[in-house]
Formats: sequence, C-alpha cells, structure tokens
Amino acid sequence: MVSLIDEAWRLVPFVPPFQFSAFFSPEDTLLCVCAAEAARRQLAYSGRESSENALRIAELTSGSGLVGLHLLRGDLRATLLGLDIDKEAAEVAARNARALGLSVFTTENFSTD
Repeated sequence: MVSLIDEAWRLVPFVPPFQFSAFFSPEDTLLCVCAAEAARRQLAYSGRESSENALRIAELTSGSGLVGLHLLRGDLRATLLGLDIDKEAAEVAARNARALGLSVFTTENFSTD
C-alpha cells in the first residue's frame, strides 16, 4: 500500500518560491494532485483524451493553483481556468504560474462586496 508520504515527491517542483494559499495545507493539496492525476489517467484510458484535442482544465477553488498548474506542466497544450472567490489566492496562483515558467492566466475579481 502506498502512503501519502510516498507520494510527496509530486510536490518537489513546487518548493519556494512557490506559495500556498491560506486555506489548504500542502498535504491537502497533495491529495488533490493525486486525485487529479487519477482522473487524467481515467480520461486517457477511456479514449476521451486524444493527441488532437488539447485538454481544457477548470479548477474550482483553485487557491495557489498547484493542482491545475501541475496538470498544465504535464501537457503544455492544455489550458487552465482557475476560479477562486479569494482575490489573494488568485494573485498567488498567478505568481506561481510565472514562477513555473507558465503563461499567466488573467485574474478577475467578480466579488459583489
């Protein structure tokens, strides 16, 4: 049986200057990364992912962006829409994308306050 500690290597690319948002811990994020990778494998296995179609990822409550950015690193043709109600989290995700050398997505604040 594989433990969470055995999977910690997945976070290596996201060491400082990568930043986490205030809500999720690295352990929570690691669980989400593992789940996203499993979903990606299932998509590939089902035949819905093809070399002709670029993956489009929507990450709800994206926080630091780690899960979506991790998936982008695996397929540079993919696009990511990261959504979070916390404006600071969106700013952290944009900084993290730049730190990883990925194109930065536009962040907008749609709050009603």
